[in-house]
Amino acid sequence: MLTIGQGHTLRGSGHLSVAVANQGTVQVGSGQALTFASGGLHNQGQLQVLAGGMLNATNLPEGIVQDGAAAVTTVNGVLQASTLRLEAGTLKGGGTVQADIVNLGGTIAAGNSPGTLTVAGDLSLGNGSLLVVEVAGLAQGVQYDWLKVLGNVALGGSVQFDFGSYTPAIGEQYSFLTSASGGIRGSFSRAFANGYALSLDYGAQGITARVDAISAVPEPATDGLMLLGLGLVAALARRRAHRQL
Repeated sequence: MLTIGQGHTLRGSGHLSVAVANQGTVQVGSGQALTFASGGLHNQGQLQVLAGGMLNATNLPEGIVQDGAAAVTTVNGVLQASTLRLEAGTLKGGGTVQADIVNLGGTIAAGNSPGTLTVAGDLSLGNGSLLVVEVAGLAQGVQYDWLKVLGNVALGGSVQFDFGSYTPAIGEQYSFLTSASGGIRGSFSRAFANGYALSLDYGAQGITARVDAISAVPEPATDGLMLLGLGLVAALARRRAHRQL
């Protein structure tokens, strides 16, 4: 077992044939390739794949597991694995994850404020998961976050829309999550935004949010944020669901 302690960094190209517990930083830079040939990779720190870099963990039977509350996996290059399992922490970046993502209790924030994160695999969002969508305009993947999934999507958990200082117009729409395979099922159990009432349109190949009205900004500690899609059965997942946030 190789443990990378807090304040320490493993960076560069090469092959590792030992289980790695990362509490510090693992960084793959531009033009570099790091391969995990055997063992395992548990991230409780910073896992960074910079633009032009590649991390290959396809030989690890359990894939990559992130189980630290403060852990962050940032993919601006290419990350390859059988599975990326998020039990806690955050996944973000504007690169490509060539793996099935199972989000059980983590946060996915596509892009780099905002941007596009591509998932070349399936995406499963569990009940404890959170998807954060930053919105600063109308350009998909440029001015608002786009989670671009090439495989199937199983929905659950919460979705949060963050408008920051941007003021949207009534009627604006954001196609923030798509499935190239047309395999979207389920719905979000909770959705909320800061100061706006939205509706979600569930389709076979994507989900679109629409700004319906300006609403009172809820108190952070209250439970006044309205639910979207709560109680929807699978048969309704592809019909328009109007719920105020």
